Amino acid sequence: MFNTFAQDYDSQREYIIPQMHEYSRAAVWAMESDAPEPSIIDIGADTGLLSAFLLEKYPGARLTLVDISGNMPDQAWKRFAARPETAYVVSDYSESDLGGQYDLVCSALSIHHLSAEEKRRLFVRIFEALKPGCLLVNADQAEGGAAVPQLLERVPPEWTNGGGTACGDPETSRYP
Repeated sequence: MFNTFAQDYDSQREYIIPQMHEYSRAAVWAMESDAPEPSIIDIGADTGLLSAFLLEKYPGARLTLVDISGNMPDQAWKRFAARPETAYVVSDYSESDLGGQYDLVCSALSIHHLSAEEKRRLFVRIFEALKPGCLLVNADQAEGGAAVPQLLERVPPEWTNGGGTACGDPETSRYP
């Protein structure tokens, strides 16, 4: 499905999602790494828009972009033509090996397409692909409004900064 409109995908998203660039920049703001040139995998990368914003923050980042659509990485390749070291993988990230150990795993507006069970399996694989103490930022759609307090009740306190521990600290945090 995404192959058919890959060429116009960014402009369509900017039309449909108000303040799309601000949304992406907010996700990048949350992506912290101690590594000056972090290794980053962008899953469901589409045309590489989120990764382009990431490069503003981490110009020397080692990027791997993963998308199921063969035409999306073609658009990303054009975007990053001056960065031949950027890796592109066409695969179904809900099932494929993510490879390597990463300082950051990111995704924007993609994981919501998966079923609850696919998400559970993906998050386990993401945790395995992250270097100890490193970070996943998933900028995605979620139910808001009155449901937010109930959703927050399900989050173990040690997964949040309010729980008295560092998020992702392998010595103190527990993950699924």
